[in-house]
Amino acid sequence: VHEQQAAALVRERLPGVPLSISSEILPQWREYARTSPTVAAAHVKPVMAQSLQRLDSCLAERGYAHELLIMKSNGGVTRASSASSAPIETYLSGPAAGVVAALQASLDAGQRNVITLDMGGTTTKASIIENGEVLRARDYEVGGPVSVSSRLVRGGGYLLRIPVIDISEVGAGGGSIAAIDSGGALRVGPRSAGASPGPACYGRGNTDPTVTDANLVLGFLHDGSLAGGALTVDRTLAENAVDKVVAGPAGMSLLDAAHGVHTIANSNMVRAIKTVSVERGRDPRDFALVAFGGAGPLHAAEIAEQMGIRQVIVPAHPGLASALGLLEADARADFSLTQVTALSAHAQSALTRGFSTLYDQAMQWLAEEGIDLPNARIEWQLDARYLGQSFEIGVPLPSFPPDGDMRHPASRAAMLADIPALAESFHARHEHLNGYASRDHGIEVVTLRLAAVAPQIALAPESTPAANAKGQAPMTRDVWFANQGSVETPIFHRDALSPRRPLSGPAVVRQMDATTLVPPGHTLRAEPGGHLIIETPHD
Repeated sequence: VHEQQAAALVRERLPGVPLSISSEILPQWREYARTSPTVAAAHVKPVMAQSLQRLDSCLAERGYAHELLIMKSNGGVTRASSASSAPIETYLSGPAAGVVAALQASLDAGQRNVITLDMGGTTTKASIIENGEVLRARDYEVGGPVSVSSRLVRGGGYLLRIPVIDISEVGAGGGSIAAIDSGGALRVGPRSAGASPGPACYGRGNTDPTVTDANLVLGFLHDGSLAGGALTVDRTLAENAVDKVVAGPAGMSLLDAAHGVHTIANSNMVRAIKTVSVERGRDPRDFALVAFGGAGPLHAAEIAEQMGIRQVIVPAHPGLASALGLLEADARADFSLTQVTALSAHAQSALTRGFSTLYDQAMQWLAEEGIDLPNARIEWQLDARYLGQSFEIGVPLPSFPPDGDMRHPASRAAMLADIPALAESFHARHEHLNGYASRDHGIEVVTLRLAAVAPQIALAPESTPAANAKGQAPMTRDVWFANQGSVETPIFHRDALSPRRPLSGPAVVRQMDATTLVPPGHTLRAEPGGHLIIETPHD
């Protein structure tokens, strides 16, 4: 109430000045959890609002007559005006779009449990999809050595308690710089050459070796050009950088040094995958791996084998996955309200009042977005804990009753009538996440959550065959693999692969937006829908 009174005074005396209020950005308890995202929002709100306004105006000048939609960290899209008022909800929205695309690719491949691996030029992102559902977190920490939503990795960054797809991010990308540290150890990242000047092989002034340079030295990448010829690369420049900075100082051969850079980059990416799997109580061996981003398919098979993952899915357009995810994303908004209530026989009325408040907010958002209620679905969740615990877990509630109209409070009350069933849902969820349940212990609801989702039409992009690619015999080149040395390896163009005809590694598959590596002992098959499936060796 005091915040709202102060905000009213500021708006009256300073009209037009961007204003961020914690009780609007995060209507939940815990002071620091509200303060940190409010400071972040105040920092970026003026810049974000101006940028989106310019973009909207430029599109209108060029004849674009439709609504400008902006991707959010929760995996949904919203109008530009809504994004301007809550700019921190767009943090990590690009990687979130990649997870949306990975979900569609995994379902196309018949997999409902997958870990995503998104490797670009600067960072690698990992997320998890379980039972065909993207996992979301209620807060996220940024600016540390690992950007992550886990409570187990904290203290190195800034807390943003925003609706976010559960993504772990590490500084390991194609442009990550390799160097020998003061103790004589080889380090890769988090410092990056970025896109400009880029890796040493780009010939744009950088002389530090990167992961891309190491991959070029090993023969994984094509000497001369990448991205369908749009990018020129020089293996000699890559060799000079690796030799001068890594091989020479460490007393190693050039190929051993390049392999060391490649291996450490893989280890950094394994760290990201463990953050979203092992640290969440999931065994990565129970999941497939979806690899995308420009560099993801090049490292994925080795990472999967290291972690005991048996199958890798490479989408049809791995380097464009985030862009495609933007087009496939649903419209989505998340609402929350702190309401501390003991989950007892007397809780129904309090929970109904709280969810009714959130439901009214969701209806207002749908109206502002121009979405009719029949075209939307509402997702309900309780954040609860055992009495005495400090942190909560999310417990999804059942869907609408088949004969219920959720516009009426009576229907919402009916959904919350079976308190013992809600309690058992919490116990089961707690046991799944933490390995135990205390069914004789009291339960306390802390936060109510509601998401309004309007599904969009899923896209089915077609693969574009390369000119004269089909029917051609593969070229070969020497590729260096650990424990085998230099191996003459066939190089295929992706569109020349025959659907469902398996290939045995080693092999390299090229396409405009990515390169896929199939190490020795792995097998590859192309699916009719355009996805590649790599099977890793296992007992």
